[in-house]
Amino acid sequence: KAVNALQPHVLIDVSGFSGDHRIKFLAHRPAPMSLTFCEYPGTLGAATGIDFIITDAIASPPEYQILYAEKLLLLPSPYLPNDYRATVQTPELATVPFPKDHPQVFCALHHVWKLDEQVFAIWMDLLRHAPESTLRLQECDIVAKEELRRFAEQRGIDPTRLIFNKKIGDYYEHITKLSHCALFLDAPKYNAHTSAGDALWAGVAVVTLPLELMVHRGAATFLHSTGLTATLVRSLQDYNTTVLRLGTNAAALEKVRK
Repeated sequence: KAVNALQPHVLIDVSGFSGDHRIKFLAHRPAPMSLTFCEYPGTLGAATGIDFIITDAIASPPEYQILYAEKLLLLPSPYLPNDYRATVQTPELATVPFPKDHPQVFCALHHVWKLDEQVFAIWMDLLRHAPESTLRLQECDIVAKEELRRFAEQRGIDPTRLIFNKKIGDYYEHITKLSHCALFLDAPKYNAHTSAGDALWAGVAVVTLPLELMVHRGAATFLHSTGLTATLVRSLQDYNTTVLRLGTNAAALEKVRK
């Protein structure tokens, strides 16, 4: 009733199917034109009646229009706003080479349901080739932790090298901690989006493999917009090769970080 009383010409959905969404409400066409933006990286389906999805040509290449019920409304990349310069100072490690004695830390800050066996095996291979390194993962429930530790141990990796980090509320503290990581390892089946942007602000190289769907291409749009395409790979084999090269060769990593 409140929306109908306003008689809007355009209605923009910013939740998609995430959280406390109102997709059923949108299906009643409360405005002549409706769009979806930001929160949910993908089509909402024809039943929602949404006309456009706000995206960009990297996240949603026009040749993939057939995969969307909505028409693509393309912004310059990245379609996701991510700019904290007005409120957060740049961490020191984002602008200088790592000291030679700096601990080697990799990070893959994803919800556990974004992970798959193939990519996790690649991360374990990286730890095997960088024996003094650790891998920062996002905090998850105890069952998931035990499964990931078991997976690591089966591949000859000491499970204590998996460090589960709780979410940091203070954004500057979060960015500063990120800046101590050598590489951000993306999850190809469900990309980092905000987290990939955060890593780039922290001066951390992001390795990603863009596939077909919007959900697979969130990190790629940030890399294209910043011109940092050297860590954008074309296959899982390239992904493996790239993380091993950058994770075990300090000179190659610094060249990418510059």
